[in-house]
Amino acid sequence: MELLIPTLTALAAQLPVVMVWIIGLVLALVFWKRNPKVSLLTLIAIMGFIINMLVGTYLSIWLPTMRDQGWSINQIGTALGLIGFIRSFVGAILWGLVLVAIFGWREKAVSGVSEDAHTP
Repeated sequence: MELLIPTLTALAAQLPVVMVWIIGLVLALVFWKRNPKVSLLTLIAIMGFIINMLVGTYLSIWLPTMRDQGWSINQIGTALGLIGFIRSFVGAILWGLVLVAIFGWREKAVSGVSEDAHTP
């Protein structure tokens, strides 16, 4: 319970990006029938971002309290660094899903002009 207020305060600071994610979730659901693959990837990515933020925020607040449990500053720093690396790696994967959702399912446009006509 001691960590509840600091965790909620840290999460409140991230409210603008959470609002964008919520809008993204709603849009993915609204456009599901039109683009189910894009919507699914978008939902997975946004839910991943939300989980990554919630877990990362809690751990970043909880870990310093481990000093009272006998952890050294070096151990806490190492754990925070490892968590930062994992969050960054997970974030990169999630952004990869977003890029696949944006660009991966596009069909090639059909036009009457050959590609050779555009080269000088």
